[in-house]
Amino acid sequence: MLQLPVTWLPQYDVAPETSITSAAGTATVYFTNTIPGTAYSLEYCTNLTTGNWQPVGTQPAPDDSASQTDSEAGGEQRYYRVFYRPYLSHEYSLGGGRSGAVTEE
Repeated sequence: MLQLPVTWLPQYDVAPETSITSAAGTATVYFTNTIPGTAYSLEYCTNLTTGNWQPVGTQPAPDDSASQTDSEAGGEQRYYRVFYRPYLSHEYSLGGGRSGAVTEE
């Protein structure tokens, strides 16, 4: 019998507060109010009208604050957004004493 209970992270109502520093063609985005261990994605856009968001990276927050650096921030002005990507945890049983867990983003 295959069992697939799915565990979701609870909704987190506090949006990350951000600040940005830049130097020599890089931009570092700092954000707070994070959930430790939860993956946060940083994206940029050069034109808010078109909304063509491009990924910079995704990293887990080590504690209640984190940062990510865009090493290619030179050139056009960039707008940034940060959001969390909760991981799904799947537990399963395949019978015969075999079981396991799968983590997906």
